[in-house]
Amino acid sequence: MRRFVLFLLFCSCVVGMRGGLFAIAADSRPAITWEKSELGETAFVPMKSAPYPHPSRDNGYRYGKIIFPRDPHYSDSTVGLFIPRGYRRTPKTNVLVYLHGWNNHVRKAIAEYKLREQIVASGQNII
Repeated sequence: MRRFVLFLLFCSCVVGMRGGLFAIAADSRPAITWEKSELGETAFVPMKSAPYPHPSRDNGYRYGKIIFPRDPHYSDSTVGLFIPRGYRRTPKTNVLVYLHGWNNHVRKAIAEYKLREQIVASGQNII
């Protein structure tokens, strides 16, 4: 199940597909730690293909008279993965993508907006 989720989000790591089974390239990254709760399982991982860090923000970003430096505003590549309790693996997978806004962080946004709770309450079979 976890490898399936990682496949969806780490497509660049896929090295082959045969009969619906996916092989993920091995690398030297540490194992992903999954946090278990009554809602499901959550992992926070750095993702190479995340929007940030991005070269366009190497010198930060100016918004009017305010300058947002690269660190800490544009240097975090953390992505949250959530598999809700009761998720059923099917031939097609619905994936919810939530992009947190300015002055936020993936961990804070997931907790503050109760994203896990909303997903479970929806009853939808989504990751």
